[in-house]
Amino acid sequence: MSTSIPGASGWAPEPAESTSTVVRFGVLALVGLLCYLNGLAGAAVPVRDLAMLAAIAVLASLPLPRRWTWLRWRPVVEAVAAGAVIGLTDPLQTALLPYLIVPPLAAGLVSGIGFALLA
Repeated sequence: MSTSIPGASGWAPEPAESTSTVVRFGVLALVGLLCYLNGLAGAAVPVRDLAMLAAIAVLASLPLPRRWTWLRWRPVVEAVAAGAVIGLTDPLQTALLPYLIVPPLAAGLVSGIGFALLA
């Protein structure tokens, strides 16, 4: 009979990744609330852009094996993708801007200050 230790396979997320996931979806909820409030004020609600940010957040939060060496670049890729989605909205939706704080925070938690500054 074999017993397995949770996380022994290398798929368990680190506490920093769990924290960044909670922050990621918390800020995404805040962005959704801001978009809703802007819609009540008569502004256009960027549903498509909000959905793309949600997809980026889900992809950035997927648990991956720790042995993959490129994992520390994941927040940088998230920053580029989120910046592209937000920057390409026409007109610029200021309600989406708070999401831009998430990739540097995630990079700082997971990979350190160097990647936080890069993201």
